[in-house]
Amino acid sequence: MPPSDLGTITYNESLSAPAVDGIISWVEEPLLDALHGLVYAKMGDQCLRRLVDFRSWPDGWSNGEGNAVAQPTLRNLQQFVQEAHWVTARPPSLFLTKSGGLEILVRTSLGRRLQVVLVPDGIEYFFEPTQEEGFAEATDINSVAAKFSRLALS
Repeated sequence: MPPSDLGTITYNESLSAPAVDGIISWVEEPLLDALHGLVYAKMGDQCLRRLVDFRSWPDGWSNGEGNAVAQPTLRNLQQFVQEAHWVTARPPSLFLTKSGGLEILVRTSLGRRLQVVLVPDGIEYFFEPTQEEGFAEATDINSVAAKFSRLALS
């Protein structure tokens, strides 16, 4: 049973679940619990903290512009992080784009960028080592993750 002294309860329409002063609620979907564990395990504590923070940013977070993170974006993030593998000297970085996408940036051992942006309908990518960039539908996230992994591990 959750503690009774939780502070102010608010409702976040983008998640369709209650939130308590920006703290993850115990009643959120299992997707978020699995995603948080996956991000922590593969991307580290800083990326997890940033993800939790970004999820609380409402539409208009950047001077009236900037979209909130949508649930399909979180599903795509989970699929990518689950399938992608990397070993780098520095942990990956996680950013929120103005369009509500979640951007992951990894540097290879030679310092070259591997960059993906998860959006509701798929994934945008730029791989500096091969100068590849483009967009793939959500159904093709695994193939982008495989290419990302090959480049990150080479």
